[in-house]
Amino acid sequence: MRCDIDDARIFLQVIRDRRNPLEVLREGLSNSYDASASRANAIIRIRSRRTVDVEIHDNGLGIRPSEFRYFFGLGFGNKIGLPTIGNKGLGTKLFFNSDGIEVSTKLQSGGTYEATLESPLQTLENGIVPRYNVHPKREVRLPFRHGTSIRIRELRANSQSPLLSIENIANYLRWFTVAGSCRRILGAPEGHRFAVKLIREGSLQEERLVDGHELPGLVDPRTDDYLSFAESFDPFIIELHDDVGATLGRLEVAGAVVGPQGHFVTDRRIKKRYKGVFLAKDYFIVRQINDEVFGGTGEWQNVHIIANCQDLELAMNRDEFLESASSPMYQEVLSALRSFANALRLGERFRYRGRMVEDGPTNAGACYQRLKLLRSIDRDLENRNLKGLDLLALSTASGLSLTDDGGPAYEPLNSISVGLVFQALVSKHEAFWIRTPGDAEVRFRVLGYSIGSGGHLVLQKRHGTTWSRPLFFKLVVSLKEASKKEIAEADGIICWTEGLADPNQLRSLDIVVLKDHFGRAPVPGQ
Repeated sequence: MRCDIDDARIFLQVIRDRRNPLEVLREGLSNSYDASASRANAIIRIRSRRTVDVEIHDNGLGIRPSEFRYFFGLGFGNKIGLPTIGNKGLGTKLFFNSDGIEVSTKLQSGGTYEATLESPLQTLENGIVPRYNVHPKREVRLPFRHGTSIRIRELRANSQSPLLSIENIANYLRWFTVAGSCRRILGAPEGHRFAVKLIREGSLQEERLVDGHELPGLVDPRTDDYLSFAESFDPFIIELHDDVGATLGRLEVAGAVVGPQGHFVTDRRIKKRYKGVFLAKDYFIVRQINDEVFGGTGEWQNVHIIANCQDLELAMNRDEFLESASSPMYQEVLSALRSFANALRLGERFRYRGRMVEDGPTNAGACYQRLKLLRSIDRDLENRNLKGLDLLALSTASGLSLTDDGGPAYEPLNSISVGLVFQALVSKHEAFWIRTPGDAEVRFRVLGYSIGSGGHLVLQKRHGTTWSRPLFFKLVVSLKEASKKEIAEADGIICWTEGLADPNQLRSLDIVVLKDHFGRAPVPGQ
């Protein structure tokens, strides 16, 4: 007797193992790429807080009627032995986490068809494998002369997630889908060109074009400022060998050295996901390998490195490599990249097993040394400025840890206590936002409290990629406490919102900038 398989549960497991809604885009675009498409449109339409509609349109070869069984089936495919992205029949099953799927296709060779699948998620949750229907059509509506359109209705996803902002979706496509080919930056033969027009529809429509991976500093190097530093180094190739000299494979490496704000990705909630060292196959990134290469140190945050190896084997879901301690190829890839990271730290050109590999004019070690020098200059200037201002480091004060609702709850007694509470909300030198009159948001960072200049909180204000001179802000509990002379001499005033009689309301710490040096907003009552 054969073993029984609960097919519906397997379908559900495949769906629930993937929690990132953007993986639906990845799998759909992989199918488009495998169908020889050169262009695709990807549309995300917000339906509710928990559902989105997804559409993927391409100009590929189309789907023949007999091939729909591979599109909707699980665990088998028609791409085995072909140079394609997928062949396991798993990816498109992510579409089942929805209320409906509609596939319209027009074959390049002629013939138009439509396939529909209604209520796939609900059917699976009832323990039944859903059935699809295929119909020949006289005509189907497609953006291209031939190809395929996939429409997924009410896909389960948190539409409020930062992942679903237009910029973050575009970044995901560049890093983790076939739209982010690394061929161009690695100097590899062009191969299959593929460009995606991304459209996000919500309260307004936003568009981006994604047609390959990019490196910071490749087109616009910035080498004179530590914070915004971005410089790419020359790509190189490592012919990998084992200890006895036997050839294992080839590793292609390209990348850039970046400062804290020199990266393309600016959203602090997800920025670390897109920094460091990335291992790729077929010139598409598979995963991040920061810990394996940099050994748990934070230096990976200063690099953006792509390493492509065609000799590694991918796992079934393409999210991982089939590696183990006994896999000499994978272990040699990691060993070579660790040696490269050590050379970068030392500011040296990289040698692999005694042979010079980085022989171009711009090497990674030199780029990293330039960044370190700028960081040293930046820190030295800041330390001298702080000493000159005779600042008290408020962030080292005890008993000021944050609570779950945002800060300590005690009533301010004087301007010093206002400053202490204010400083407790941010770590020293960390940037934060303050809402100013007119509802503009301005970025600041706290340098400390000056005890030698009349008692001011010393801040810096952000302008593009640089910080302003130190700004002296007067701290007051009430506007009545500050004289007109003090207001005139200060660059700004930070005051508790007046009229908070209930001490519990102070937990919101509603601190308002009433006037600042760069936009002299009138102080109420003057």
